[in-house]
Amino acid sequence: MWFIPMLMVTGAILLAYGCIRIDTASGDSFDRFYPQPFAGGADSIRMMLSAIATSMITVSGITFSLTISSLAQASAQLTARVLRNFTSSVTNKLVLGFFVSLFVYCLIVMRAIRIKDDAAGPFIPALSVFVAMVLAIVGVGVLIYFIHYVALSIQASTVVSSVADETLKTIDKLYPNRLADDADDLLPTLQPADASQSIQLVPANTNGYIQLIDEQKLAQFAADQSIIVRVDAGTGDFVTQQSPLVALIGLGQTIDESTLKTINRAFTIRPSRTVDAEIGFGIRQLVDIALKALAPSADDTTTAVLALDYLSAVLARLVQRQLQPTTATGQFIPKYPSFANLMAGALDQIRDTAGSNLVVLTRMLFLIQVVGRPTTNPARRTVLLHHTRLLIEQANATLRTDYQRTLIHQQLGETLLTLGEKADAFDDLLKPVSVAASFR
Repeated sequence: MWFIPMLMVTGAILLAYGCIRIDTASGDSFDRFYPQPFAGGADSIRMMLSAIATSMITVSGITFSLTISSLAQASAQLTARVLRNFTSSVTNKLVLGFFVSLFVYCLIVMRAIRIKDDAAGPFIPALSVFVAMVLAIVGVGVLIYFIHYVALSIQASTVVSSVADETLKTIDKLYPNRLADDADDLLPTLQPADASQSIQLVPANTNGYIQLIDEQKLAQFAADQSIIVRVDAGTGDFVTQQSPLVALIGLGQTIDESTLKTINRAFTIRPSRTVDAEIGFGIRQLVDIALKALAPSADDTTTAVLALDYLSAVLARLVQRQLQPTTATGQFIPKYPSFANLMAGALDQIRDTAGSNLVVLTRMLFLIQVVGRPTTNPARRTVLLHHTRLLIEQANATLRTDYQRTLIHQQLGETLLTLGEKADAFDDLLKPVSVAASFR
């Protein structure tokens, strides 16, 4: 929150001294062309600048208060994990920086004003004062816009779409390659070590979440040492001190301090996760919003459906992409997420929390249909069919009327047809209420 405002304050200081220097060099020429604002003399000009400075610091406090209140409301209604989106907002930083900068600008210009009794003679920096007046008028517009921005930014649709857009950008950045129709990446595959080779684990030197891994550095280390480096802790994993980061296979000597430092420097470990380098965290945020909406204290099915809709957009993009990293070699074995694990993280908790919520269960089936459309890959469709079966088992256990089961059955048929299956493939799982009751 501080860097951009500090840059703007620095810019305001330079602007103030620059305008004063121009005023000093030009004398009263600017005053002659624009005399109206300066007719009151030095005292009135100083009072005006004082009023602008006072109002700007007051508005800065209001701006900060609005930001904090919006954070609290978004945290209570959606999830605490979206707070990072608010604190990283460029708009918040620019607005806060503008008001503080104008306050500093007015203070500097006020100091340059001299009255008649001053030993150096009277001096009104006309251009500097004119700039302050223009910026004050602009500040009114900035305040009006910021109120509109805050009111818009705390809406669920804005927050959810922002998280989804950020996650989609991360998918395009991390996984640009399309998945072949015959590829199989259901689970991450790790090359087994030869029984005759020694395996030494390199521990982490700090606690936190892995935000970034320099895979090229690790691959180069493996090539230089003629060993196999297997990554055991991937991006997004939480590690503690002394928990293994990588396994060195075939290293003929004990791990020394230099090797420990080299390996640890390849890992960026921070207190929190970030969407920029891990799509799992973007999915986690959308899931948390849906779970918060489905909590008994909220009972907000509409927001849960909203989160599911944007989750379907993320998963529909992900289902088409190859997740295996291109950095993998015979000597370097990276750890990467599987589509099955990401789908489980996206749907399992929402499905369990939804219970007998017909709208949510139906929407989750529709989500699977949307995700299944862009792919014909058998491995990916197997994962989608697995979650379809879990949803139908949930519906059979919780839905109490034939009407509810009929609606689920209609969506189930459409989903199965999209996945290349017969519409009645799971009819044995979804029974009429009278039949289902006989099994309980």
